[in-house]
Amino acid sequence: MKRGAALAGVLFGLAGCGPSLGGLVEAKHYREAICAAHDGGEDARTEVGRALDKDADLQVHVHVVSEEELRPVLGEATSGVLARGRLVRVLAESNVLPVDALGIEASFVTEGGLVAGLSASWETLAWVTQEKLPPRRREETYATPGNVLRGGAAVLTLGLSLLFTEFEPGSVEVDASPSEFARMAPLATRLRITTERGGCHSPTLPALSSATGAGQRCTFYFVLDDVSRAPVFLDIKARYRAMRHNAESLSEPDRQCAVERTFQVPLGPPAGIEEVARKKFGPRMRGLGEVARR
Repeated sequence: MKRGAALAGVLFGLAGCGPSLGGLVEAKHYREAICAAHDGGEDARTEVGRALDKDADLQVHVHVVSEEELRPVLGEATSGVLARGRLVRVLAESNVLPVDALGIEASFVTEGGLVAGLSASWETLAWVTQEKLPPRRREETYATPGNVLRGGAAVLTLGLSLLFTEFEPGSVEVDASPSEFARMAPLATRLRITTERGGCHSPTLPALSSATGAGQRCTFYFVLDDVSRAPVFLDIKARYRAMRHNAESLSEPDRQCAVERTFQVPLGPPAGIEEVARKKFGPRMRGLGEVARR
């Protein structure tokens, strides 16, 4: 109870004499606006979220890997792979905003929110190619939790404890070697070489202001089950984050503020998603505001 009262007191002190939410948004003081919206109601979060969306100018592109693109990689196995699932690449990009962090997540869901596609991992790629993966193996290592603690004690005792410490090896499970993956699952390995390039990084794009900020450029790969007939949606979540300033008395979690926005792009059933994506996006990125359902 005391902690809650202290937090409320600090937040009241921080916001009591500050500018209005509309003034913060108009001046693009987004760090302060995010925290004000975080502490406010749904209307405040919507107001700030829409302003952030506009300046972030989130762009997206969906590409379904075609049979012509897969055949040089998979050869005669191409038709069988396409009968089970489709490999989809999603690109997402934002401007650089004066915020502390901007996270972008992508997923494929049904109308009811059920998972409609899985990230392209070794397991999902091996499922779509119908190959077995090599088992994990055990290795001996000295990098065990117990040895780490013994090493820490040695630092605290200026090395004296090393005279009485015996480091013992332990065993850990590790993935098989790349050559084992290539031997047992050659088709999945070829697909993995492409899909493992996915991830997010800060874009080298013009910033919205001279202040330091954050943005994202992401590549995601998914495997969609081609058997399902239920329409699927690309679900994009943007999470704008800021840290409270002049709030050193608060704990780290209480200093964090966030406004999250969700967009859904309809793409139809998996069997026809290649044609839908080609018509909706073509060769270029599209603004989420253009392609997401309202």
